[in-house]
Amino acid sequence: MTRRILSSLLAALFVLSAAACSSGDDVPANTGDETTPAVTTEETTTEPPETKYELAVKNADYKGAAYNVLSMERQAAGKMYQYIDIDWAEELEGDVYNDAVHTRNQMIEEDYKVVIKVEQVAKPKDTLTNLVSAGDTTYSLASFKMNEILAVGQAGGVQDVTKLDALQLDAPWWDEALFRDLTIGSKKFMLTGDGSVLDEEMLYVVFCNKKLIKDNNMQDPYEIVRQGKWTLDKLHSLAKGVNKDMDGNGVFDEKDMYGFGSDFGTSPLLFYAAGGSIAVADKDGAPQLTLMSEKNAAIIERVATFHNDKSSVANASQINGSWTALSNMLMEDRLLFRQGNVYNIPGYREMISDFGVLPLPKYTEDQENYRHVVASQYATAFSLPATLSGEALERACVILTAINANSEDAVVAYYEVNLKSKNARDAASADMLEIIFNSKCYDLGKTFDWAKMETNAVTNAIKAPGTFVSKYDANKEKAETEMAKTYDFFK
Repeated sequence: MTRRILSSLLAALFVLSAAACSSGDDVPANTGDETTPAVTTEETTTEPPETKYELAVKNADYKGAAYNVLSMERQAAGKMYQYIDIDWAEELEGDVYNDAVHTRNQMIEEDYKVVIKVEQVAKPKDTLTNLVSAGDTTYSLASFKMNEILAVGQAGGVQDVTKLDALQLDAPWWDEALFRDLTIGSKKFMLTGDGSVLDEEMLYVVFCNKKLIKDNNMQDPYEIVRQGKWTLDKLHSLAKGVNKDMDGNGVFDEKDMYGFGSDFGTSPLLFYAAGGSIAVADKDGAPQLTLMSEKNAAIIERVATFHNDKSSVANASQINGSWTALSNMLMEDRLLFRQGNVYNIPGYREMISDFGVLPLPKYTEDQENYRHVVASQYATAFSLPATLSGEALERACVILTAINANSEDAVVAYYEVNLKSKNARDAASADMLEIIFNSKCYDLGKTFDWAKMETNAVTNAIKAPGTFVSKYDANKEKAETEMAKTYDFFK
């Protein structure tokens, strides 16, 4: 999803969110200001109108050619792959996003005289690799996990999109954050944009139980966010003191009450949100390790202090539970905050108490912006099989470009799905989602995963406070070797 659409959606967001408001439990107690003004954010300021960007090929007659897409398998509502790029499902008729995708696909089929067919498989990376090895040209497009696409690209399995003029890579419907944050050297193997919501689905957020906010007479967390004061310290302070041994057995587990629920495996998302980074590309496009710095070390220690505070935090792997257990705790009013993904929102449709959606916290109030790194090991992107050539490759590029250029209605529908009353249940959720989506970014080191630095040097240091320097030193040489090898390929 791009700023082209985000910047035009704000009015629609507030119309949708107003319809999503429920009464009674909507407003937490003790907001601190009975005359809180209407929501305003940096992103709402008026900007000059954007220059209209046109499709180079608005229609064509491809004489009923097949446009076959290889894709991940769809999962149930509230699960990681509840939506599939390009695809729609007949059994989901009535879901506004699904229907918008269907309408868009029909329009593309009519305008270009093609037949779009999506095949869902359990392991699209393996399927594509085998087909490319055999010289197979069945698929015009493949959509699977970003880190897998990068691996397949380096093995020669997908096209370098920088060489394909028909994609119009300077167009506003492509994801500028992906180009900005994940470009090294001169090659690119993947795209995402308005034709996909999987990059937004794989953003982490903080869910809050609004009943527990009221019961504990806490300040409205939305107002804290608006004031730029939603920090790790603030989250930790609110989570403290909520724990209760609900069954009185003297053992804290998934049957009790906690202030914050997450797990060590996702703790690096708080590191990135606080301004931390593993690697970035310099002005020449060469990747550089940035992890060893005084700031990053301080952030890791602060996240470690939080995650190891058993008086506040339920780590799923430590409470004889799971992420499902944390969801149940939130829905049963036994968890104040739960770290989760945007894709979790529909999973709370049956929750009786109201819940809210908040950004991940900043490190300090001085941090300029909230930051939300895409979980690129799960998020999908578009890629073009290396076996395509000539007219088939040109057609594949034209159709993919047209799909992304004509997805505005689908994106609006996606917002509606996440804001209607059965999902996010208050007007401020529109504002929070806009902050979250507008602060989307990627981390080069996370995506390429050189020497598994995220796990080995960040996650493991958060698990064991005071060990960051030793864990970094143990992996630095390997990371630099792998990074140099990657750059040699991409430059």
